[in-house]
Amino acid sequence: MGRILAIDYGRKRTGLAVTDPLQLIAGALDTIPTHTLMDFLRKYLPENGVETVVVGLPRQMDGSFSESYTYIRPFVGKIKDWSIESVLRLYCRAISIAAIKTFFVFQLFCEV
Repeated sequence: MGRILAIDYGRKRTGLAVTDPLQLIAGALDTIPTHTLMDFLRKYLPENGVETVVVGLPRQMDGSFSESYTYIRPFVGKIKDWSIESVLRLYCRAISIAAIKTFFVFQLFCEV
């Protein structure tokens, strides 16, 4: 089982997180200048056994793509041609709502 790399793509800086080889735990990897991202990925992916890349695609509250979609989409197109098992695009609005709901459920049943 290979690692999963998550990418929070930004115009100036990009956040990276990665799982352990068994995909049980994920943690922050680094925040790097976006203009260095492709070189970083070309080196990091093969050296660390990454099999899946997850890229966040932010959406507006009405469900339409945000302005940042215009520069994330070409990036995803470039890395899909690499020898990665899969490149997933996650729609961030839905994830954020799910995270908030989970947080409130956690608060109800656990002492924080």
